[in-house]
Amino acid sequence: MSIVAASTIYARDYGLSELHIGLTYISNGIGSLCGSLLVGRMLDLDYQKQLRRESEGVENPPKEVKRIEHARIRAVRIPIIVFIATTIAFGWTVRYHVHIAAPITLSFFVGGFDTCILAAFSTLVVDLFEKKSFGVTASMNLARCLLSTAGTAAIEPMIQAVGTGWAFTILGLICLVTSPLVFAEYQFGTAWRDKRKAKLQAKKETGSS
Repeated sequence: MSIVAASTIYARDYGLSELHIGLTYISNGIGSLCGSLLVGRMLDLDYQKQLRRESEGVENPPKEVKRIEHARIRAVRIPIIVFIATTIAFGWTVRYHVHIAAPITLSFFVGGFDTCILAAFSTLVVDLFEKKSFGVTASMNLARCLLSTAGTAAIEPMIQAVGTGWAFTILGLICLVTSPLVFAEYQFGTAWRDKRKAKLQAKKETGSS
């Protein structure tokens, strides 16, 4: 939503022309590119590390990771925190009219860490639902687009109501309040998945009998 609001913010608070506003988006784009390259490498490394952990002391080492949540979420624990911090900081640098280099630089980190988080969870969803990967990915994208639509409609009225700094602080706090769900999935995801599989297996056995 920082990107959605950026054009209005840069025009109103910094007096930029449309051309210059367009140029400011380069930082977010480069950040997203760097984030996608970085998270891919991190996910591969974490997968191999988790596989080695699960293979220690086992007579027949597994070929695939069982606790896939650990392999996918571990890489984004810090990016989630930094993403929240940079989102809030973006709003306050604009609020106090800090030199435009500050929000542009923060936009780089917002784009990079946003891409890291999205890529990691997209990969996790595909890993969890391999046989339904297309449908699950489509559902995830639909949910993301609906949230983006709501955010796009709400961000400008929010800025008008409470100011840029507090508007982005509210966005950061929403992320902070919902972030425990990520750590719950990291900690308990495997157990939940095993219970779900057991219930499905029990239903199949009941149906066949």
